[in-house]
Amino acid sequence: MKRWKILLLLIVLLVLVGGAAYLGYTTVKPAKPATLEMPATITVGRGNVEQIVTAPGVLMSARERMLSPSVGGRLSKINVLAGDHVKANDVLAELDDAEFKYAFQIALANLASAQATYDAAVTQYAHCDDQIIVAKTALDKAQIALQQAQSAYDQVAWRSDIGMLPQSRSLQLATVDYQSALASYRLAALAVPSSQDLAIAQANVNATQVAVDQAKDRLNRTKLVAPFEGIVQEVRSQ
Repeated sequence: MKRWKILLLLIVLLVLVGGAAYLGYTTVKPAKPATLEMPATITVGRGNVEQIVTAPGVLMSARERMLSPSVGGRLSKINVLAGDHVKANDVLAELDDAEFKYAFQIALANLASAQATYDAAVTQYAHCDDQIIVAKTALDKAQIALQQAQSAYDQVAWRSDIGMLPQSRSLQLATVDYQSALASYRLAALAVPSSQDLAIAQANVNATQVAVDQAKDRLNRTKLVAPFEGIVQEVRSQ
């Protein structure tokens, strides 16, 4: 599938809370006319003269930031225009997130599989002694039965019709049972996970969790949000 690279540039100018733009006129506060009185004679000295001056101006923050999506994709929506006032965390623009959602779902499925494998290993490790004991008990019984069948067979082994005797059949069955019990015991011993196996399973869970976090972060980045309250100064896309 052809991927479209979209560059979205947004410049957001922060406005101060409670701030405002205003125009005024330069004025000097006039003094009230005073009643003519005879001047008093005073001693000459130094002092401060204060005047209130009103001047035209615009209250503005110097905070400015250029924003663009940190992941590549096809632009699906622009939610603002130049001059719009936005608040922190407002969604300014959105990319098509279908592929990002799919990747996130795959990552979640991999995590669930890894977690199930780890849980099964932990359960098996906790009951490994019981499983081996059961298998060893069955093997011991099969071995005793085989020894008894072998002893009974040896007693009539000299006969020419030994193959037709029940002792021969019993020995065959006892041999098969013993081999089956031995195989089960070996499988039980091999199936028991080691501490290293548990560590590997846990590491796999951790790795898939990281993959989930990364996929979720990329999905979230398909939405370009305002980092602070401000005014959109310019919107450019190509």
